[in-house]
Amino acid sequence: MATHEIKTYENTSASKAKASYLGNYLAKTTARMNEIAAGVARLSGLTEIEAEAILTGAFEEFEALERESPVRINFDGGVIRQVITGSFPSSDAPFNPQTNTLRIAFYPDDATRNCLIDATPAIVTDETSTKVRLDNVADLAMPRPYQVFHGQNQAKCTGVNLVTTDPGAEVYLENAQGVKFPCTVDAVISRQEIIVHSNELLEGGDYKFVVKSRGGDPDGPLQTVYRKVKYLQVAPTGPRIAKGYPTTDPSRVGVYVLYGGFTLEGARLTGGTVKLKFSTDGEIMQEVELISDMYAVTDTKIDLVPNAISEYIEAAHSSVKPVLTVTTPEGSASYEFTTAGE
Repeated sequence: MATHEIKTYENTSASKAKASYLGNYLAKTTARMNEIAAGVARLSGLTEIEAEAILTGAFEEFEALERESPVRINFDGGVIRQVITGSFPSSDAPFNPQTNTLRIAFYPDDATRNCLIDATPAIVTDETSTKVRLDNVADLAMPRPYQVFHGQNQAKCTGVNLVTTDPGAEVYLENAQGVKFPCTVDAVISRQEIIVHSNELLEGGDYKFVVKSRGGDPDGPLQTVYRKVKYLQVAPTGPRIAKGYPTTDPSRVGVYVLYGGFTLEGARLTGGTVKLKFSTDGEIMQEVELISDMYAVTDTKIDLVPNAISEYIEAAHSSVKPVLTVTTPEGSASYEFTTAGE
């Protein structure tokens, strides 16, 4: 049985005496055409391409009819009609484009609504909800304006419950034709912040940056959130660090094991020098430049020898965050990581 979440808020209207609190249904996911077509195909025996073609044609016809004049279109399962959203200060107030919109909406019939008659809603709060949200995307080097990718440069994504390790989780850019272009998650700062970059240099233009996640709840629904972004076809310059891991265990991305070697992977690393920094709330508290004997550099990889930075990490306070910074004549790149014992 599906669980439906309701976010409550205080009722400040004239009906407060009858209902102290009101609720909003939390939409857990966004149904895309390909997902709907896949479901129709399973039930009808059609192929997904056939189902999508039929549905797309039907929706285009609905839109064409509504553009001619407002009509009700009845069919099995419900009705399609025009609706005006937003409030009016009085019954004779004119349509205000600032607060009102005219939309085409689908209203399910009683039989369809009654399919949810046994569903049990659960009251949730910000603390207990696993709702996923994507607020902003910002280039690390040039944060403003938001919602802009500068080629394959790293970008910080902020939101709520941006967990990219859930089953079925994805991070990608999508163009107007629905083509996906995968992105790599370079670092996870917290559930609210991740660092990403596009795997390939794309054509400049308008895209959607999409995150699919279950919000850290492996049994929860796979939610799809996105922001519309501009992608600038900027030729890559300077070093880039994609990930770091124990040299003997590449599966432990982002973790430095004390007394072991550590590998950074990226691009344009040739000639780089390495510094270890410790920061608190973004402020650099300590900085150590590693001698060249402590690491080996190629264009795509830097290998720290075993025990290269262990003594510095053990001497540092537990509240500071370790960061490795690689600097070349073209620029610098940083990689934040966590530590663990043997």
